[in-house]
Amino acid sequence: MFLDQSGVDVYPQYELKVSELLESGCYAEAQNMLDRLYMPLQELSVKVGRRSGGYSMHKALMALMGHPVGPPRPPTLPLSPAHLAELREILLGLDWPVAEMRG
Repeated sequence: MFLDQSGVDVYPQYELKVSELLESGCYAEAQNMLDRLYMPLQELSVKVGRRSGGYSMHKALMALMGHPVGPPRPPTLPLSPAHLAELREILLGLDWPVAEMRG
């Protein structure tokens, strides 16, 4: 499940901002940022897990951020086009600099 992994390697600026908020005592704002990211990812991860497993979410996140790291190893399946589009919308909703999707 995705929540067992850190998203810091996907988009470090987001989690660095969370860290800054924590250091300045803005705990509610930091929690809100974490919830806005990890709650939708958790929900999507459950859907993806019904179809596949492993690191497909993490690899899809990396690819959407412009850092493709290759397909997951079998038997894990890559995200379906629908799940990939949903993941992309989550990231765009957070104003992350998502790479253009290629056919």
